[in-house]
Amino acid sequence: MEALVGFIFIRTFIIPENKRFHFPSIIIVVGFIIIALFSYLLNSLKFIQLILFYRDFLPIFFFFYALTNTLFTKKEERLLTKLVFCLFVSQIFSAMIKVAVLGNIAEEFIGTIINQGGSVTIIFALFGASYCIVSYLLKSEKKYLLGIVGFFIFSLTGGKRATIFYFPLIYFIAIYLINLKVKKSTINIGKKIATSLLLVFLIVYTSARIMPSLNPENQVGGSFDYEFIINYSQEYTAGEKQGRGFIGRSEAPAYLTNLLISQNSEKMLFGFGAGQLVKSEYNEYTNGKTSDEITESKYGVGYGARTGFLQMLLQVGFLGVVFYTLFFISLFVTLLRKNIIKFKKRDTILYLTSLLIIIIILLDYYTYSFVSSMIGAISLSFMWVLGVTFRKTLPSKGSE
Repeated sequence: MEALVGFIFIRTFIIPENKRFHFPSIIIVVGFIIIALFSYLLNSLKFIQLILFYRDFLPIFFFFYALTNTLFTKKEERLLTKLVFCLFVSQIFSAMIKVAVLGNIAEEFIGTIINQGGSVTIIFALFGASYCIVSYLLKSEKKYLLGIVGFFIFSLTGGKRATIFYFPLIYFIAIYLINLKVKKSTINIGKKIATSLLLVFLIVYTSARIMPSLNPENQVGGSFDYEFIINYSQEYTAGEKQGRGFIGRSEAPAYLTNLLISQNSEKMLFGFGAGQLVKSEYNEYTNGKTSDEITESKYGVGYGARTGFLQMLLQVGFLGVVFYTLFFISLFVTLLRKNIIKFKKRDTILYLTSLLIIIIILLDYYTYSFVSSMIGAISLSFMWVLGVTFRKTLPSKGSE
């Protein structure tokens, strides 16, 4: 996959379709590359570790730039976007079939995606649902409402409790963005908010009944107990469910941030070395270990350090995190400033979906996992949408 992205990126230079190249926020990406290089040099790591770090985090930038410098006809753009969406929808049915065959919710089997763990279900479902949410709010067609429900069901097949929080949050953010960027007269905000509140209740209720860990009986089909859900969530994020002394998701950011701050200025700014946490047979320390085991043995934090933010913070320090975050913020601000009055409804949907995708990427990066931070089928899918949408904001001739 990395080789394919590299080939596509190089092709934009060998067979240029424009006399003028477009590399939005390229200074930020170059800065990120340089910071990783300094991190590698300051920590005296093996060169292969730096290469592994670049392999994980740079391809999504290269793919984005390949898209911003490639011209597609409207037909090509429309067909490829439909293909991506259809592939997402197909995962809903695949996940349902697997749950039916296995007889239970299994994290290791997510649709046709294997060996990814349950985290991928939440992020994948949010990306797919974001398109359906925007389409439903703008078109009021029931098929998109079914799509939202379908992706919600998909998210449950991974057994992840974060569904209860993230789905309603993205729905309300979508309403806000539409109210901000689209004329209010085109949608009934009151009706959509009422629908969203009902949807939030159904999401919470269904999740509590289906996920054993969210009901007192600890079984599929258990009772709905809101107080139990709140108490469980607090104990889980604090690490109390995993045992005494366990550093959970809510405590890990402060713990690891303080750990880095307590080091010298070089460690604080550039981390403990780019690539030292990347799993590979070429990385002797991480070979054969899980991500939790790697960070647990080195820094005393296992499960709580799973977010992209903490993984990157430990490797390339605060500077690396800042530059990585700035890239997506700069894309978001650029898109948000775009005047979409003359956009067709199809383009408006992709535009608003792109804004939601950036928000989902940063939510995942800072609060949940590193699924969207690294190269993979999911990251290439959302980069396709971002690249095609961003291409419309750039000046070019013959863009049709």
